[in-house]
Amino acid sequence: MGTTGAQEPVKPVVNLSAEKIVQFGLVVKDVEKVAKRFSEVFGMSPWKFYDFKPKGIILHDKSLEDAECLIKVAIAHMGGRSFKLLQPISGPSTYMEFLQKYGEGFHYISLGTVLDHDKIVEALKKAGINSEYSATLGGVSVVNYLVMQEQMGGFQLEISKNK
Repeated sequence: MGTTGAQEPVKPVVNLSAEKIVQFGLVVKDVEKVAKRFSEVFGMSPWKFYDFKPKGIILHDKSLEDAECLIKVAIAHMGGRSFKLLQPISGPSTYMEFLQKYGEGFHYISLGTVLDHDKIVEALKKAGINSEYSATLGGVSVVNYLVMQEQMGGFQLEISKNK
């Protein structure tokens, strides 16, 4: 029989323990349909609907500056966190790739805007955790998705910075 003692403390690559999870992201085929069902089952409303057209896309370290991309989005709150439903419509994105590879499902947790964004991305890259997708949203925010599917239980980490 094994022991159930506490894990020995380790020095992390980056210490994000003080950060709060602010959002959960799900990739879906139909944001209106899924938002309606979330409201029916969990009482989540009102939903706010947007069309995102990311710019300055970098996907798998390849710059796609001229790429046209459209993502339908719905956002609502529950338990002090927001839920974002993302429906890729056209163009290259991490969301489109996820939908094609896995179908609908849980895509990311977000820490939102973090201090030292670039240092965190670089430190994680050195530790073998790469950025899959980066883009500018609304001309004011840069969002970055760090790939953790295979190493850490099947999700991506979203962090952002102000441009």
